[in-house]
Amino acid sequence: MASTLRSVIRCTNGSRASFTTSTRVSSASRRCLSSRALSQPCRTPNPNPRNAIKLQPSNFNFPTRQLSTVASDPKAVALEIPVFQFKDILPHGELPPTKTLKVNIDGQPFVFDNVFLRDACTCNTCVDPSTQQKLFTTSDIPTDIYPRRARVSDGRLKIEWSHRLTKSAIPENLKSDYHWSFYSGEFLKNSATPIASVKSNMSDFRRIYWDKKIMEKEVFWIEYEDYMKNEVALAKALRHLSFYGLIFIRNVPDGREVDQVPGLAERIGNLKRTFYGDTWTVKSIPKSKNIAYTSLDLGLHMDLLYFESPPGLQFLHCVENTVTGGESYFADAMRAAFMIQATSPTVFDTLTRFPVNFHYHNDAKHYRFSRPIVVMKNPSENYHPQLGIDHINWAPPFQAPFTMDNTGAMVSKSTHWRKFLKGMGQLNDQFENPANQYEYLLKEGDCVVFFNRRVLHARKGFDAQSGKRRLTGGYVDIDAFESACRVLAERHPEEGRQDTTGFEYLTEHAKDFGYTQWS
Repeated sequence: MASTLRSVIRCTNGSRASFTTSTRVSSASRRCLSSRALSQPCRTPNPNPRNAIKLQPSNFNFPTRQLSTVASDPKAVALEIPVFQFKDILPHGELPPTKTLKVNIDGQPFVFDNVFLRDACTCNTCVDPSTQQKLFTTSDIPTDIYPRRARVSDGRLKIEWSHRLTKSAIPENLKSDYHWSFYSGEFLKNSATPIASVKSNMSDFRRIYWDKKIMEKEVFWIEYEDYMKNEVALAKALRHLSFYGLIFIRNVPDGREVDQVPGLAERIGNLKRTFYGDTWTVKSIPKSKNIAYTSLDLGLHMDLLYFESPPGLQFLHCVENTVTGGESYFADAMRAAFMIQATSPTVFDTLTRFPVNFHYHNDAKHYRFSRPIVVMKNPSENYHPQLGIDHINWAPPFQAPFTMDNTGAMVSKSTHWRKFLKGMGQLNDQFENPANQYEYLLKEGDCVVFFNRRVLHARKGFDAQSGKRRLTGGYVDIDAFESACRVLAERHPEEGRQDTTGFEYLTEHAKDFGYTQWS
């Protein structure tokens, strides 16, 4: 039988529009849909109710409520459940068994797997409110679980589940039948696609690729006092660091008597201890065990790639610098890799696969690790390229001989080997191009902070007899940096929140560097 439903829509201008329409609904379905009509965003009242909201037996839009009104929160997420994605409504308003649940988010349909939704429950019985740790494992969820009931209320999706968790070792409060889970519109929207999930979790911060021209315009300086004592200023600095991978701190106190690096680093996270110690000093010394401790040219490189887990963030504090020469310079390795990805994808692919050996074999130490030059976050073609590149590995001074297969199998791999070598050449050409390098002569009291897995750093040779040059340095893991960014984003959303609107270098930009698609 036909049943008349009345809908009330709250528009962005604050007015209310109402209309009636008819659709065929079973009595059981009417019981399921008997909750009061809730507000739903629209632009203007539509005199034609069939154009205002489409009600079809195959896809009925369940009345919804926004997380907040449009006037009070323009970013509010509108949720609705197309109830007639189900062929039948069971007695007493229960939903039939299905493997997925379709939810309309801001008018766009998304399908969520039932196990994913049950696993994501964060109620106090599933996640301990004190430790914030999960109290069950994903394998405890029956694979045939489905929503017995689902509705949208108070801006949240509410689901009553069909099955209890399976393992007997789980807490008693998780064994009860018909567990209810609650999901915010923001969570569902951020979980709707892989890219949205990455951005919402801020595990991959927006990156702005740069060259000399861009960095000369965008170089970021923060005063030591602000860095140490002003959280808002710190949030802004870390936001810029996540974008460009490079910032500078000025007027750092004298480090000759008291090492300033621990205090600077621990504003972000704990120092990463290596065989160099918690911190280390860079100066020219006779018979050095590391090229950094000489006055020679030190080419573009990254540190400690012979470690299984190289540090993500590096601090270099200039304590003394009165020598002639010794300019520091930096290059965005990710930008160079992206150029090759955009113009020569087959060559780029070899850079992500062919292993390069890095080692440190000196002073009674022998470290060694193999890794490709380009490491991808996810190789799926569905991922945006900038989300795909995770980090770069480039350290010629610490590169060991390649591991080669000199049997007949190597013949079939020779094409890949040659393409890999050409890819290395393309990367090096871009690294060494002065137009892609930002150069700066560190002065006493300056500290540079940069991403060790993205930004290459180097130093020109200097005259060790002309004066003194002394830097102190330290490392912080990237996990600590990202944690600090998230905390500051929560405390100071205007400065700390990462901008995820997107930033792309198109293939046309790469062609400016003379690279074209290889056959």
